Amino acid sequence: MAATGDQDNLPVQAAADGPELRAHEVGSEVWLPEALQPGGRGGSGWARGRVAALLPGQYGETGGVVRVDAEDGWSADVPARNCHLVNERDDTLDDLVKSDYLHEAGILQTLRVRYGLDMIYTYSSNILIAVNPHKRLRHLYGGRMMAQYRDVQQGQLTPHVYAIAEQAFSNMMIDEQRQAILISGESGAGKTESAKTVMQFLASRARKDTGMQQDSEAVKQGRRFASMSDTSMVAPIEEQVLESNPLLEAFGNAKTSRNDNSSRFGKFVELRFDVAGRICGAFIRTYLLERSRVVRVNPQERSYHIFYMLCGGAPPELRAKLGLEGGAQAFRYLDSEVYTLADVDEAEALRNTQDAMSIVGLPPWEQESILSVVAAVLHLGNVQFGNNSNDEAVVADPKSQAELETAARLLQVAPEALVRALTTRTVSLMHESILKVMDARAATESRDALAKTLYSNLFDWLVSAINRKIPSYGDPDAVERVIGILDIYGFESFAVNSFEQLCINLANERLQQHFNQHIFKGEQEEYVREGIKWSYVDFVDNQGTLDLLEGTGPGPAGALGVFPLIDEANRMGNRSSPEGLAHTVRKQLAGRPGFTAPRHPQSAFGISHYAGQVVYSTDQLLDKNKDFVVAEHAALVRGSQSPFVQQLLVEDAEPAGAAARGQRSAFKLNSVGAQFRTQLKGLMATLNECQPHYVRCIKPNTAGVAGKWETGMVLEQLRAGGVLEAVRIACAGFPTRKAIRPFAQRYKLLLRGAGVGRVIADMEDEAVVEVIRLVLAQARLQGWQIGTTRVFLRAGQLAALETARSHRVTELITRLQASLRGWLQRRAYKRKQAAAIVVQAAWRGHMGRQRAEAVRQQRAAVIIQKNWRRTSAVKAYKHAILNKRATVIQKYVRMFVQLRKFRRETEMGRRRAAQAAVDAETRGGAGGVSK
Repeated sequence: MAATGDQDNLPVQAAADGPELRAHEVGSEVWLPEALQPGGRGGSGWARGRVAALLPGQYGETGGVVRVDAEDGWSADVPARNCHLVNERDDTLDDLVKSDYLHEAGILQTLRVRYGLDMIYTYSSNILIAVNPHKRLRHLYGGRMMAQYRDVQQGQLTPHVYAIAEQAFSNMMIDEQRQAILISGESGAGKTESAKTVMQFLASRARKDTGMQQDSEAVKQGRRFASMSDTSMVAPIEEQVLESNPLLEAFGNAKTSRNDNSSRFGKFVELRFDVAGRICGAFIRTYLLERSRVVRVNPQERSYHIFYMLCGGAPPELRAKLGLEGGAQAFRYLDSEVYTLADVDEAEALRNTQDAMSIVGLPPWEQESILSVVAAVLHLGNVQFGNNSNDEAVVADPKSQAELETAARLLQVAPEALVRALTTRTVSLMHESILKVMDARAATESRDALAKTLYSNLFDWLVSAINRKIPSYGDPDAVERVIGILDIYGFESFAVNSFEQLCINLANERLQQHFNQHIFKGEQEEYVREGIKWSYVDFVDNQGTLDLLEGTGPGPAGALGVFPLIDEANRMGNRSSPEGLAHTVRKQLAGRPGFTAPRHPQSAFGISHYAGQVVYSTDQLLDKNKDFVVAEHAALVRGSQSPFVQQLLVEDAEPAGAAARGQRSAFKLNSVGAQFRTQLKGLMATLNECQPHYVRCIKPNTAGVAGKWETGMVLEQLRAGGVLEAVRIACAGFPTRKAIRPFAQRYKLLLRGAGVGRVIADMEDEAVVEVIRLVLAQARLQGWQIGTTRVFLRAGQLAALETARSHRVTELITRLQASLRGWLQRRAYKRKQAAAIVVQAAWRGHMGRQRAEAVRQQRAAVIIQKNWRRTSAVKAYKHAILNKRATVIQKYVRMFVQLRKFRRETEMGRRRAAQAAVDAETRGGAGGVSK
């Protein structure tokens, strides 16, 4: 069962193998190697130029020669196969596989331009390239940016580490498959910060799904909710997981010559989720803490951060209690001339570390015990020994005695017991044990061994405590929703490389092989299994280097490896030496591919790693490969009055009957290399069960400063990390593949017709394939193929399908919502209509009654008005009669008044008045006479 879709439409690949002459024209902009610059002044990068002329050549299939004028003012005749056309969109691409022409120069230009614009993330198909900006870019992170990438398919927004985390989370929830985010790169490339950013996003994602999303500033302000004096409050799992990062960084990170915060241990964090997407547990695994850094620090480097936090940032009372008043300069283990870091406040860092301890659930007494052990390690380093007359070790001076007593007090052991554990050994013979007093040199080595054992076991205990304190719910064995985040040391190559670099580079070789197998071998092998048409692409396989380091097991001499030879030398005990080991390695591995034997020094050998040649020194190689717990040290720790100190060596203590079995010395000897390889094997087995997501971190310059771009250094990292090969194969292959039936079930709704309602589980295989063909045809995708069990898609096609599906789901949901809303509205309308009829009937009855009442009232009013008008008329008539009589009276009164006025005011009136008076008198006299 295999099907194809337009197989002739493959991405342009000619540029990856070298452009043809016909692709060049006079005036075309091209990239040419800087190595061709006259006078040998060129570098390993590329120079930009313009084609000046096309010259005939003798280069066979690749065409001729082009004469190029570089922008820097020099010119050269360059074979066409070495001269690459400039992409028109170098500065706008966010995915390298979208380049018009695939070549190193274009990729470097794209990354350089984006880096200058603070766009530090770039896709290379499914791989994320993260260039360390060496400065804070606050606009790229925080709650608002996290919300933008939630539920968004990779590629729909600008590249970001949030998109990788979201893709892993979505795949885990949809496919129920374990996921792994592998963050790799050399020291100082930003792996640790990228890992923390991924964990912050996943924690925020879980809180968002459960309705517990908090504002980032509120979270920051509430960070110290669990103080040293109150551990009754339990932090959410998300907070505990996040706070484990600064806690482990304090005890496991240090300043190196390349990085101020270099992880000196590997870490694999598994976040477990339930069916609702909530974090239901977590587990942390660590690998190979650099024990030697506890007692020995290279120039211009520092030991672990916690030492300097205590010495420079602890409150005065705590420093006095721990005997750290003299600061970091007072301790031999910290003597490297570098005691402070720029922009680092040791006091604040210590407070954050103590807060992290509280948040993960460590009670105050355990925190105090942890800091006491750390201080005890420092004081042990200041204990000096000398020889007495019998060449037996004794404490050298009073100052050393005071330091020893302080260390004993902090470990809660007797000073005499500590001296005895450091200066004596019990040698077990067949029938008896002999107590041997060592010399000063052996006592010093014993002191350093105890310090390294205490600190490394303290670190292991801290990791175990975090795992115990972080609560889990549900059945851990049934949890398939797991996202693992790998933050492990990057490839290292220093002036002097020892056992730590050998182990670190072995781990990186294994991870590179995993990357190769997933990106290259896995691609080709799966295409063959699935019956996909595919052209084989050669790639660099580092299996030879791994065989050189680890060997291939028992067999002929050619099966030996570096690590087995070191273990064999350790088993020989005192009979082996660094020079003897170097001689054995040189002799046994001479002639093997990838192995070199430098002339100077003779105690060194070289290995050709995927990232370059590294020369390793055998000095101290044997000692560092030993992981032994001296019986006297174990007895000392078991005799401590502190329960915390007692448990540091409880698992490593030698059994009581060991000496009786005829051993020469009562100590337990293991191979650090063998243990590390066992851990590494388990890690790779875990990663092989997961769907990987890759983040390749790039360090842009050796100085670790912002804004500086070193092309040669970036190019080496891109080549060593397989990014360039991944770009080429991703364009020619199928970066996305999905199981046939789940794919059909998920995307069948893109079909418009009767096929949408069919149940995929009930269909035959041929019918399911036909459904997929119809889906892809309707989506207008080209270049896809269908294998025997999976559907293979080109880069970007899954995102197109998801976008189409999202639109289709939105359309269907809109239709469903419209139908539901219509039905609800119709039902509501009918209910309202029935209710309206009842209301209207009641209202009409009410209004009729009101109108009848109004008619009755109007009729009564008319009657009342009639009677009132009649009464008023009668009253008016009577008033008129009375008014008429009064008028007559008034008329005569007014006439009399006017007559009297007339008589007074006029001559005639006066005469008439006088006459009237005379007449009156006359009438009066006559009357009197008459009387």
